Amino acid sequence: MNTKKWTLMGLITVVCAVMPAGFASAAVKAELRVQGGQLESLDAGSTYRTDTETMKSSDKCGPTTEKKHTIDGATALGLVETAQRENKKLRPFRVSDTFGFGLIVCEIGQFGSFSATKAWLYKVNHKSPDVGGELFELKKNDSVLWYFANFFTGSNTGDELVLKAPNKVTPGQDFTVRVEAYDFAGNKTPAAGVAISGGTFGLTDATGASTGSITTSKGFARLKGTRGIDIPTQPKLVCERGGKRCPTN
Repeated sequence: MNTKKWTLMGLITVVCAVMPAGFASAAVKAELRVQGGQLESLDAGSTYRTDTETMKSSDKCGPTTEKKHTIDGATALGLVETAQRENKKLRPFRVSDTFGFGLIVCEIGQFGSFSATKAWLYKVNHKSPDVGGELFELKKNDSVLWYFANFFTGSNTGDELVLKAPNKVTPGQDFTVRVEAYDFAGNKTPAAGVAISGGTFGLTDATGASTGSITTSKGFARLKGTRGIDIPTQPKLVCERGGKRCPTN
C-alpha cells in the first residue's frame, strides 16, 4: 500500500469535513420580482446573480439579538440583499431576528413593517416554501416572488396570477391572452374574472382567456392582470410588429 497516497487522501477528507457550509458555494442566477401593494411593483422581474450575503439586523420590528447575519450560499432572502444594491426601489431593505425563529423581512422600499396583520412573504417557482427565506437554497434560473401581504385589507393575500401573451402582434390584430392562478401550494388553475389593463380586453372567461387588441403609438403595450385580493400578474410587454421599439427577437 502506498502510505503517502492514503495519508494525502485522508487529509483531503478531513479538510472537506471541516469546511464551512458556504465555503464551496457558487453564485446563482435567479429572477426576482417584488410586489409591494397591488398596484406598486418594486421590481417587475429582473435577473440577478447572488451568493453568500451579510445583512444588518434592524430593530424596526423589535429588539434584535445580533447585529449582523451572514447567510451562506444563494438564498431567497439573500437575493433581495443582492438586488437592492442595484435597484433603489428596494431600499430600505431591513430584516430582523426579533422573534427568535429566524430572520423576517421588516421592510422593502416603502412597505413594512411586520405585524399581526402585515408581512412580507415569498414564493419560489409559484410555490410557498415551508422554510424561511434565509434557508431556501436557490437553483439556477429559479423565479422568486416577494410580496407584501396585508391581511387587514386583503391586499396580496389570494392566489398568484400569471399572464401569458404573445411577444409580438400585428398592428390592430386581435389576440388572446390567458391568466393562470397559483395557490399557496403551487397548484395551478385557470383564472376567470381577471381584468387586463393595457388593451381592449374584457374579463377573462372560465378558461382564463380574453381576446382583444392593443392600441398604441409607441409600438408596444404593457399588459397586466388584476383580480380582487390576488397578487397581480407580472407586467407583460407586447409589441406591434414594425414598432420602432420592438425587439428583433
